[in-house]
Amino acid sequence: MADLLHWAERFDEAGADSLFVADHLAPPSAESSCWFDGWTVLAAMAERTSRCRLGPLVSNFVLHSPLRMARLTATLDAISEGRLDLGLGMGGAPICRSASSVFERGAELADRFEDGLDSLIRILNDEPLTLAEVPMKGERSSPKSVRLSTPCVQVPRPPIIIGGHGPRMIDVAARVGDRWNIYYPPGVDRAEDLDGALRRLIDAFEDRCALHGRSGKVQRSIAFDVAPGLQPPNRGELGDLVVRMSQLGYDECIAWGWPPSGNRSIEELLAFVTENLPALRIA
Repeated sequence: MADLLHWAERFDEAGADSLFVADHLAPPSAESSCWFDGWTVLAAMAERTSRCRLGPLVSNFVLHSPLRMARLTATLDAISEGRLDLGLGMGGAPICRSASSVFERGAELADRFEDGLDSLIRILNDEPLTLAEVPMKGERSSPKSVRLSTPCVQVPRPPIIIGGHGPRMIDVAARVGDRWNIYYPPGVDRAEDLDGALRRLIDAFEDRCALHGRSGKVQRSIAFDVAPGLQPPNRGELGDLVVRMSQLGYDECIAWGWPPSGNRSIEELLAFVTENLPALRIA
């Protein structure tokens, strides 16, 4: 944990725009890896940083009820003094669904997400949330509704990032999101296929934004995954990839797991932030 917070502090000082962590109960693909709770790590990072944006990429309504998510959101927004970006997704990781006894798939999981998101936004707007009544002994009775009553630092609420590239998630991002984020589309292993796939996603997203009257109002970001053949091997090629994504229409690029883990590789990414990123911002 000390190393993790040390690197967060250094990236913040170097000028990184944002730092994200995953929100899973356990590593999705490497069960033996060291794995801390995402929201707790974010709170610690908020105390050790002062300028960069922070957030989960992504949290979900499989692990958290809408009210719980609202509490986490308001709390971290306060701790970070208004630097939270709230990344949300369907929560499709099998290990999280299994541990939470949530076995929905496909459309049912998307329904859970949309219902949870609509409830979350209402709660963050301080609208009352109706609760199921719980039988109590004696004269006490359970509350029938509850309000968040804890305003976020950011008004009216922290920006919401919707993660996913399926039709339902694209529509939700276009309808209510402040940013839409994707990973590389799966199954793409050549540059020309990648550019074509990403351009088709942008076109589909723009069509949904236009349908909801939100053209130009939602930012777009992409996380560079560690898939073989798609991993830029050095800082120069990472910069070239950022330029390509910008030309395709993506506003922000997230180096998710790049380069492979290890202090030397992290130093390389830190050098990219310090030496390459300022020129890319100007370009």
